[in-house]
Amino acid sequence: MSGENSRHKGDVRSTRLNPQTDRKYEDYRDENELTDSGAVRRLIRRGIEAEEEDSLDKLDVDDELRERVEAVREEGESLDDAVRRLLRKGVEYHESE
Repeated sequence: MSGENSRHKGDVRSTRLNPQTDRKYEDYRDENELTDSGAVRRLIRRGIEAEEEDSLDKLDVDDELRERVEAVREEGESLDDAVRRLLRKGVEYHESE
């Protein structure tokens, strides 16, 4: 270990997994040749990072499209709700053609 991890081991966390999730976890761990603790740390870190990204980050949109979405966002509407609303309208429009 290096850096901060070598000075403080941190708290231990645990959870029960249902059989399907456990199989997925074990497949992920084995495919990536990780230890149990390494796989759990990586999955937690990636999960937290994913939660911090907004919908437009996840879709990797450019700044111009982000500005357009922000311009039509309704007052009090979250960005994720605006993206869902616009996506729904786009699909409905496409289906009506």
